[in-house]
Amino acid sequence: MFCSICGKQLKNGVRFCGGCGNAVKEQSFSTPTPYPVYPQPQSAQIPLSEPEPPRAQKRLNLVILGVLAVVLIISGGIFLMFGRSALPVTSPADHLSLGERFLLEMNYEQALVHFLALIDIEPMNPRGYTGAAEAHIGLGQVDEAIAVLRLGQERLPDNVEIRDMLDGLVPAAVERVTPLPEPEPESVECEEYEEAESEAQIAARLLAERLIELYQTSGYYAVVVEMRTDEFAEIVMSAMAELDYQTIIHITDDEFGGGFYLINGQVHVYIGGFDGVIRSGHGVWIRVNQDDDGYAVFTGEFARDMPNGFGELIHMADESTIEISQNGIAVIRSIRFGTFAGGFEHGQITFQHLAGIGFPCLHVWSYTAVDGHNQIIEVREDRSFVALCTECNSAWLLHNDRRFGVFGFVL
Repeated sequence: MFCSICGKQLKNGVRFCGGCGNAVKEQSFSTPTPYPVYPQPQSAQIPLSEPEPPRAQKRLNLVILGVLAVVLIISGGIFLMFGRSALPVTSPADHLSLGERFLLEMNYEQALVHFLALIDIEPMNPRGYTGAAEAHIGLGQVDEAIAVLRLGQERLPDNVEIRDMLDGLVPAAVERVTPLPEPEPESVECEEYEEAESEAQIAARLLAERLIELYQTSGYYAVVVEMRTDEFAEIVMSAMAELDYQTIIHITDDEFGGGFYLINGQVHVYIGGFDGVIRSGHGVWIRVNQDDDGYAVFTGEFARDMPNGFGELIHMADESTIEISQNGIAVIRSIRFGTFAGGFEHGQITFQHLAGIGFPCLHVWSYTAVDGHNQIIEVREDRSFVALCTECNSAWLLHNDRRFGVFGFVL
């Protein structure tokens, strides 16, 4: 205890302070009252959320999500732009669908490629011809549209859509073939049967009439079969020997007829339009191989006695005589669609060929030709490329020493 006056520490129980002498007052001590303890209020149990990730982790997650979104957007855009054209296209339905889509997008060049492919794969589908004609019209190629419609009318003579579209184009059509230097005039000798006919002349005329009827009722392959007979060769060669002519023409009514042409010792047949004795208008030009069952056919537009305008050139090999080359290629059929001038390829050409054993791909190339010469699109490792196959991306190489065109007109 302590003195309340001077503060000196004192022993318990003393009555007087040894420091100041004053009486020491008694000091009482009590236990302090403890603070009251109140119960904690009961609160609802609130589930705790997972701890938030660090900011760096959140930022990384956002970057990853952003990259994925961009990839999806780009992939969707590519699919919308190119659709199934980036995938292998082999069925008629694929070509038809893509052709219709490219027409709507006014991408007439791509539409034309697919409709021409549809014609090749499914020649009895009228939409191939009308679609190709619409694409040609979109490209400003009215003559080519007329030519492809005439090809369709030849194969589908009862189709109303092809006939109506052709009737609407023909009255407005004008000559649009690029003018070429006029060839040196050649003397054309023919027999018009105005005088008394010999037996050889009569036989040649009747043969021409039979071929015209076969072509109009059964198509060009019926003419090919007839040209392979011994009777055909005997009649034509006898008439040419008697008349000392290399060309015999028989013209029926409406400036339509048929003719036999001896070129390099081989007989060619023309059936179609004439202007006098000059081949003019739509026609078919046929040659059969002398030593096997192969043949070649050109169907298209003629002017100035030569292929001028849109046409289809087909070469068919005799499968029994095909020799497989070292790389396994054996071409069975080749087809060229496009424009021709003076008998040569001239303009946009679509070239397809079907290979046999060991090379199963149907190649489709599209390239530009000028006066029979392929135009280079790319040079790689000293090799010049003309086109890349739309089916397998294989290259069509430049042939420097060749001019491509219609047989009988290209030396």
